[in-house]
Order: sequence, then structure tokens, then C-alpha cells
Amino acid sequence: MNTHLVFSEGTQPHQFERRRLFEPQYVYKQKIEEFEETVSDEEDREFYEAFDDIRRDLSRKKYAEVNPETGSLLCAAVWQGYTPHVKKILQDQERRQQLDTPDSRSFTPLHYSCSSGNDDITRELLDRGCATNVRDRNGSTPLMHAVSQGNLEVASTLVERGADVNLQNYSGESALHLATMNGDDRTVELLLRYGAHPDDRTLEGLTALHLAASVGHTDVMKCLIHYGASANMTDEEGETPLHWAVREGQESACEFLVNQGIDVDIANSDNETALYLAHSLGELPMAEFLAKNSKLSIQTFPNDEDQVFAMDL
Repeated sequence: MNTHLVFSEGTQPHQFERRRLFEPQYVYKQKIEEFEETVSDEEDREFYEAFDDIRRDLSRKKYAEVNPETGSLLCAAVWQGYTPHVKKILQDQERRQQLDTPDSRSFTPLHYSCSSGNDDITRELLDRGCATNVRDRNGSTPLMHAVSQGNLEVASTLVERGADVNLQNYSGESALHLATMNGDDRTVELLLRYGAHPDDRTLEGLTALHLAASVGHTDVMKCLIHYGASANMTDEEGETPLHWAVREGQESACEFLVNQGIDVDIANSDNETALYLAHSLGELPMAEFLAKNSKLSIQTFPNDEDQVFAMDL
């Protein structure tokens, strides 16, 4: 079904879109009389007229390309949460074939429903057979979008419907990494329960436990350890989660890791232990705590051969 838009003489569609973004006084019109012959009944005419409101909303929000012929119309309806309109679009066989068509931002309708946390629309799209693990231009899946926005209900729906919990975006981040950075222990537990690998690394070699330790999310750390995360894993610089906790001044995370039996004497690629870092960064309470749990009686400063300090163990 085709719609016809009013353009000024000599104006191309993409120019029309830019004009709408920056000239609010320009009245968006749809020439109903020009496509009445292609519309089957009054209900369909009312349906397409209703989408004028969506287009106006999206233009005000500087949303790119609302084009009913490229699948963006469905993306627009999903993003705005217009459930009846989504269902109406999906009843049309031709438009249903565009179920996984991305818009100009590389997002599919499922990306939008997961970002906005609309579980009803997410279920409607999944029931229609949309691709669950489709990626945007950054390699992020709908599950990653849901997790990033803290939408636990939608994330639950996705994993129940078979979404791959271990896919990673082009930065090497999985849904588990994203949930961890948010400090979302419930989503972390959900992902681990559905088979997320606790020790998968980002491109920088960071595990979820590194990330949790760096921001002091001890509830997330407990969950990760419970599901088998290794507390002694090192990143590309040879640093353990304990190093990260110390660098970021996360005393509670430091204590939690030590109480899990982590090797506090692991040195990074610069031969720096967590104790050395704590001392050099002025984190004296952590330095004292780590010294009591270190097997080394003497700690050296790797960048100063003449300087040595001993801890009274």
C-alpha cells in the first residue's frame, strides 16, 4: 500500500525530511485523496491518517527517515509504543516481511521494543517470528539493548524465547558485562541462570568480575562467584579484579575478593601487586588489609629499585 506525501516543487524526499526537522512551521500533510484508491476501507484510511501523529512526533524528536516502504514505519510505531498500530502493521503480509528490516540507525523493531521496555510489543514481534539475535551497527543485540536500559521483564522474555546470552558486541561486551556495569544483580542472575559465561572477556580482557570490582557492586560480585567466576582472572595488563578494586578505591570489593581466597600477591605486567598499588595510591586502609593477607613479608616498588618497605605481619 502506497502513501503520497506533499513536496514543494523541486524538493526531494530527503530534503523534505531535513526541512521538517528544522522548520516546525512547515505543515506536514498527507494527500489522502491521492491514495484513496489503494486503500480498501475506512478503517485503513483512519489507520494511515493516525500515523501522521507519529511522523510529527518523530520529526520533533529529530528521528531519521520515517518511511513506510523501508520498514521504518514499524520501527516508529514500536518506539512510540503504539501497540494497536504495531499489530495493524503486522496484519499486512507485505509489511510483515519487513519485520527485521533495520531503519537508518540500524535498529530493528525488536531493538526498539527492548530499549523502551515494552514487553507486550516484544512478545508480539517474537510471536510473528522476528529474528531474536539480530545486531545493530555496533554489534548489539536486542537483549543487550534491554539489559543496558535495565528492562528485566523484556530481558526475561528474550532469554525464555531463546536469545543467545553469550553474544558479544564489537567491543567484546556481552549482555552480562552490560548488566554488571549497571549493578543489576537480578539481571546478572537471570543471564547466568540461562547459561551466560561468567569469565568471558571484553576486547580489553575484562571479565564481568573486573567490571563489578571496579565499581564496587558486591551483590553482583557475589552472584558471579556463585556461578563460578574466577577471582584470579587477569586482563590484558595482567591485572586481577583485585587490582581494579584497589585502583578505583573500592574497599568493600577489595575485602570481598580477599575473603573469597583470591591470591593477593599476583603482580600485573608492570610487576605491581594490589598491595603496592594500594600503598602508592594512598589507600592506606586497603594497604593494611592486604598486607595482613599477603604471603610476602617485603613489597618492593617496581619503579624505584632503592625503595623497599616491609609490613609487620
